[in-house]
Amino acid sequence: MTEKVTKVALLPATICAAICACLFAVAYCGSEASCLGAASAPADKSAGESPRKGEGITESIHRAALTWLAEAESRVARMVPAAERVAKSLIKGGKLYAAGNGGFCEELVGRAGGFMFIETYTGQKLGANDVILLGRFRPNDPEPYYTKLIDIVGAHGRFSKGTVVHFAGHDWPQVRRHLPLVSPRWSGRLHMIDTAAPSGHSLSNLCVQQLAAVASVWAFQGEVIAAATRKGKMFATWPSMLEPNSKKLTAAMKGRNLVAGHKVPAIKPGRLGREYLKVCRTQIGEFLKTQPGQVRLAAGRLAACMKRGGLVWLVSCGHVHDHGGHLPKELDRVIRFGRSWQFTNFRGKMPPEDMLLWIGYLHYPRRAAAKARRSGSQAVILSVDSGPPDDSVINIRSCWKEWDSAVDLPGYPTRVLASSGTVTTVQWYSILGETLAAYKPAGGQR
Repeated sequence: MTEKVTKVALLPATICAAICACLFAVAYCGSEASCLGAASAPADKSAGESPRKGEGITESIHRAALTWLAEAESRVARMVPAAERVAKSLIKGGKLYAAGNGGFCEELVGRAGGFMFIETYTGQKLGANDVILLGRFRPNDPEPYYTKLIDIVGAHGRFSKGTVVHFAGHDWPQVRRHLPLVSPRWSGRLHMIDTAAPSGHSLSNLCVQQLAAVASVWAFQGEVIAAATRKGKMFATWPSMLEPNSKKLTAAMKGRNLVAGHKVPAIKPGRLGREYLKVCRTQIGEFLKTQPGQVRLAAGRLAACMKRGGLVWLVSCGHVHDHGGHLPKELDRVIRFGRSWQFTNFRGKMPPEDMLLWIGYLHYPRRAAAKARRSGSQAVILSVDSGPPDDSVINIRSCWKEWDSAVDLPGYPTRVLASSGTVTTVQWYSILGETLAAYKPAGGQR
């Protein structure tokens, strides 16, 4: 025994510290909080930092995303106990809230394939059956005072009851420092889900950080639905507003947690979460096969516009991007204009030297393209549908599934779990990354 202790004492201090950290993490993760998929040491992981030979930025970012999605399938089973607890609370009539990054909240509230009854959290004291899904896109996301992690882990005040499911990368030192501080008052009500998001500030890393939170929470919601079906229940979910019969479906389900009249057979644990991630991999893979050339063509035109002194008007249709998507500070001639409806309601004209960058949804935005064309401006449009031939527009096809919700349920009239936020996250960073490279080439002057 003495000999072993002496050998440990002679190890370099850095190795001893790493061993202690590993042992502490293992001991902690089995205690008061459900610490799902926690890493054993705070490694500074990098997701596709540099392109492989013969590939561009789009390929590199998509490769990093596909790697994360493939590995995430093996982590779905770890979500199941938390999903079962959440399902039990919501079946009892608990309220469901979204919190954290603004893009994370917007991605969950009012979304096709998502829960009808989820609301944005604004600091309410939780009831016994209330649930918060809280997601962080980056280690130091801006956030309101009432969701500070130090208050959450301490089970202070508003968190003395209810359940919180926290989605973030446990390799982030800002999160890891909080893990040992989880109060025993949580008694299993706090679930710290490790999204395995990398550290670092490259566009690949920023992309996977956001992707990890978005895809993880959608897979988790799938497991909550599956847990309900094993109790003979089904939660109310939104159809797409563009889906046939959407108004009728909405009227029949809105205003309640549970729906009647749709008998969904019991779904095994892990199935829906993994199926969702597989769909996202397929759609991202299709984009990687068919669209990188279009992305680079668009990036060249956007960069040329800015080099000439024009501005790029960035407009987003999807929920996640306006408050969640990172915009590199080097793209100093990009206007974060707002959501699609704000551009539609804009009554003025774009200066002809400016360009429209439209991060779209399902249908090709004919009115927006026509507005840019009438102004004498060019456009880059990302959408699932293709548009008509138009020399002033570069159309990038988004490649996700029609109506957005991606997973079929037997006995249920609409699909569940939206993939567009996950898929277009990767496209957002690819388009901006290629544009940045064309605008400010490495080592060059613009």
